Amino acid sequence: MEPDFIISVKITLFEHVRGNPPQVVATLELGGGRNHATDKLHILQEYLIKSQAPNGTVRAAVGEFSRAVSGIFAAFVKDIK
Repeated sequence: MEPDFIISVKITLFEHVRGNPPQVVATLELGGGRNHATDKLHILQEYLIKSQAPNGTVRAAVGEFSRAVSGIFAAFVKDIK
Protein backbone atom coordinates (compact mmCIF):
# COMPACT_ATOMS: atom_id res chain seq x y z
CA MET A 1 0.00 0.00 0.00
CA GLU A 2 1.42 3.38 -1.04
CA PRO A 3 0.72 6.53 0.98
CA ASP A 4 -1.20 9.35 -0.67
CA PHE A 5 1.01 11.93 0.97
CA ILE A 6 4.42 12.14 2.57
CA ILE A 7 4.91 15.12 4.84
CA SER A 8 8.31 16.28 6.04
CA VAL A 9 8.82 18.57 9.01
CA LYS A 10 11.92 20.56 9.88
CA ILE A 11 12.12 22.27 13.27
CA THR A 12 13.74 25.65 12.62
CA LEU A 13 13.15 27.20 16.06
CA PHE A 14 11.95 25.83 19.39
CA GLU A 15 12.63 28.40 22.10
CA HIS A 16 11.54 28.93 25.69
CA VAL A 17 11.83 32.65 26.42
CA ARG A 18 12.11 33.30 30.16
CA GLY A 19 11.04 36.92 30.09
CA ASN A 20 8.15 38.84 31.50
CA PRO A 21 5.83 37.42 30.33
CA PRO A 22 7.38 34.00 29.65
CA GLN A 23 6.66 32.64 26.18
CA VAL A 24 7.53 29.93 23.72
CA VAL A 25 8.39 30.39 20.06
CA ALA A 26 8.01 27.50 17.65
CA THR A 27 8.83 27.58 13.95
CA LEU A 28 8.37 24.52 11.78
CA GLU A 29 8.91 24.13 8.06
CA LEU A 30 6.35 21.75 6.61
CA GLY A 31 6.57 20.41 3.13
CA GLY A 32 5.84 17.56 0.92
CA GLY A 33 2.27 16.58 0.64
CA ARG A 34 3.34 14.84 -2.55
CA ASN A 35 0.45 12.97 -4.13
CA HIS A 36 2.01 9.93 -5.77
CA ALA A 37 -0.92 9.58 -8.17
CA THR A 38 -0.45 13.10 -9.58
CA ASP A 39 3.14 13.70 -8.41
CA LYS A 40 2.02 17.16 -7.27
CA LEU A 41 3.75 19.00 -4.43
CA HIS A 42 1.08 20.71 -2.39
CA ILE A 43 2.97 23.03 -0.06
CA LEU A 44 6.29 24.03 1.42
CA GLN A 45 5.95 26.71 4.04
CA GLU A 46 7.36 27.90 7.35
CA TYR A 47 4.90 28.33 10.21
CA LEU A 48 5.63 30.45 13.28
CA ILE A 49 3.70 30.57 16.55
CA LYS A 50 4.58 32.70 19.58
CA SER A 51 2.61 31.86 22.68
CA GLN A 52 2.61 33.23 26.20
CA ALA A 53 3.24 30.59 28.87
CA PRO A 54 1.27 30.70 32.13
CA ASN A 55 4.55 30.88 34.07
CA GLY A 56 8.29 30.48 33.55
CA THR A 57 8.57 26.79 34.42
CA VAL A 58 9.76 24.13 32.02
CA ARG A 59 6.47 22.25 32.58
CA ALA A 60 4.49 25.29 31.40
CA ALA A 61 6.77 25.69 28.38
CA VAL A 62 6.31 22.04 27.37
CA GLY A 63 2.53 22.48 27.50
CA GLU A 64 2.75 25.61 25.34
CA PHE A 65 5.05 23.86 22.86
CA SER A 66 2.47 21.10 22.52
CA ARG A 67 -0.29 23.63 21.83
CA ALA A 68 1.94 25.55 19.42
CA VAL A 69 2.82 22.45 17.38
CA SER A 70 -0.86 21.44 17.29
CA GLY A 71 -1.72 24.93 16.03
CA ILE A 72 0.94 24.75 13.34
CA PHE A 73 -0.32 21.38 12.10
CA ALA A 74 -3.91 22.71 12.10
CA ALA A 75 -2.80 25.66 9.94
CA PHE A 76 -0.94 23.30 7.60
CA VAL A 77 -3.98 21.04 7.18
CA LYS A 78 -6.12 24.10 6.45
CA ASP A 79 -3.62 25.27 3.82
CA ILE A 80 -3.55 21.96 1.93
CA LYS A 81 -7.33 21.56 1.75
